[in-house]
Order: sequence, then structure tokens, then C-alpha cells
Amino acid sequence: MGWTSMPTRFKSGDSEEIKRFLVNLWDRDSKFQTVDYSKRGNTVYLAIEQLETGEVFAVVTLISFDDGEFYWKEISEDMGPFRSECPQRLLKLLTPTDNKYAKEWRKRCWRFHEKGGA
Repeated sequence: MGWTSMPTRFKSGDSEEIKRFLVNLWDRDSKFQTVDYSKRGNTVYLAIEQLETGEVFAVVTLISFDDGEFYWKEISEDMGPFRSECPQRLLKLLTPTDNKYAKEWRKRCWRFHEKGGA
């Protein structure tokens, strides 16, 4: 799967504007609501609630800037994202899952913290 892009006025260091943009992508649909989020470098971790079921799952969003364009790539936890430095406070919000890839991703995130990750 590829990246999505758009011309942008915000800059790579503007964490709050980037987070607001990504949160709005999820919250504009009445089916989902962002519970919490965290930006670490060029990765944004989001805890998203599916309002109909109450399920809370993680989305890892990779971000990049190039020549006035903002690029992002969303990877849900059930796709087994490579990036696994999700903050503990977000991991604690996630509801139980039976998905093999999501479970493995969550384990990698917890191991990151057990090894002293920030």
C-alpha cells in the first residue's frame, strides 16, 4: 500500500497541527473517535474507538514532508506494523483482540518499554 499526500502549509516540526489533521481524518466519520495520540519523530500513534462496538484499536501513521507536500501512511495494528514504540498510555487504552498480528505488535511495543524505551 502506498502513501497519501497533499500540499501543506504546516511544517514537519509542527506536531500539534499534524496531530489535529490526523485526528480529524478519523473523527470526521461518525463511526470512529480518536481516544488519544502521540507523535514520536515521524510516527504518530493513535488509539481509535469504533463507536458502534466500543472496540479501541491502534493505528500507526508514518509521516513525511517533501517539497511542500505532506505524506502519510496509515497502518492498523492488525497489519503488524514495523514501528513498535507506541506509548504505554495508548497501549493501556486498547481493548483485547484475537488478531494474531495485533497481538504480536502489542507484544513488541511492551518489550520496547521493558527494555527501557522512552
